[in-house]
Amino acid sequence: GAARLGLIAATGADPLEVCTAPRTDATIEPDAALGGVYADAYQRYRELYPAIRAVTA
Repeated sequence: GAARLGLIAATGADPLEVCTAPRTDATIEPDAALGGVYADAYQRYRELYPAIRAVTA
C-alpha cells in the first residue's frame, strides 16, 4: 500500500493502473478436523493474555 502510494506521488502514475488487486494463486481453508487444537490453543492464549498484556502493549 505505502509503496504504491509513493510510486503514484513520485511519478504521477495512474492510481487505477498502480492499485490493481493482486493475483490469487490459491485459497487456504482451515481444517475442520483440527478445531479442537485451535480451541485449546485459543483457550491457552486467553488464559495467558492478562500476564503478557503489559509486555506486548
